Amino acid sequence: MNRSHKDIILTRDEVSIKDSLASAHIIEHRLPGGGTEKLGVIDSARFFTTIPPRMSPKLVQRLKRENVAGIILDFRNNGGGLLDQAVDLTGLFVKQHTPVVQIRRSDGYIDQLDTDDTPADL
Repeated sequence: MNRSHKDIILTRDEVSIKDSLASAHIIEHRLPGGGTEKLGVIDSARFFTTIPPRMSPKLVQRLKRENVAGIILDFRNNGGGLLDQAVDLTGLFVKQHTPVVQIRRSDGYIDQLDTDDTPADL
C-alpha cells in the first residue's frame, strides 16, 4: 500500500468583528392615542469578557441625550454569553447592588448575583 503525503494550505479570509459590536439607533413608536415617542434600540450580537464594546455607559448616555422614552435591548441575534456578563449589563440600568439572579447549587445552597459598582443612573 503506497501512501502519499500532501500538504494543503488553507488561507482564511479576514474576519471583521465590526458586525458583532453593539450599536444603537432610534425608532419612532406610535402610541395608541395617535402620538409618537422615540425609543432607543441597542443591538448586541454577542457578549464579550466585559460589557460589550460600545455597550458602555456612553452608548446609553447618547440615547438619553436624544430624550428617548425607553431603551430596548435587542439580543435576538446574540448567541448568549456568560451569566456574569448579563449581570454586568443589567448594572447599566438598575441601582447598584441590586439582586439580578439566583443560582441554586446541587447541595441546595442559593447563590445570588448582584450588580456591582456599575452606576445605574447614567
